[in-house]
Amino acid sequence: MNGDDNGDNGHWPREPIGRLDEPAPVELKAQRVAAMRSGPDEPILGLLEREMEFLLEHLEELRALHRDLDRDLLRSEARVKTDLLRLRPLRYSLNENHEPQRAALKRRGEDLARERRSLSLDLSTRRRGLLERLATLLERHIQVRGGGDNGGNGDGHRL
Repeated sequence: MNGDDNGDNGHWPREPIGRLDEPAPVELKAQRVAAMRSGPDEPILGLLEREMEFLLEHLEELRALHRDLDRDLLRSEARVKTDLLRLRPLRYSLNENHEPQRAALKRRGEDLARERRSLSLDLSTRRRGLLERLATLLERHIQVRGGGDNGGNGDGHRL
C-alpha cells in the first residue's frame, strides 16, 4: 500500500473507524438517515432503517462492553502494580526475598496486557464487520430512495 491508499478495494466505506469508544463516521450518518423515518408507503426503506437501528444498538452495546472490560482490566492491572510496589525491597530489610512473588506478579501484569490487546483486537474486528454491514445498508437506502447520481446524502458529502 502506498501512503495515499486508504485500503479501499471497491467496498464501501473505507473511512477510519476511529477509537472503539467513539462512534465512527458511518454510524453518525446512519443515525441521521434512520432518524429521517420513511413513510408507511415505503416499506423497503423502513426495513432498511429498522435494520440500521438494530446495528446501531448493537454497536452501542459493543462500545459499552468494551468500556466495562477495559475498566475491569485496568483495575486488575492497578492491583498488580500496587502489589509489585508493596514487594519492592526495602534498604533495611535484607532478609526478605520476594523475587518469586515479584516474578509471578510481573507475569500476571504481562498476561493482563496481552488479554487487553486480544480483547481490543476482537472487539475491533467485530465492530469492523458491523460497520461494513451498516455501510451496505446505507448504500442500499440511497439506491432505493434514489439519492442522486453521486451517491451523496444531499449535503454534497458521500455517505
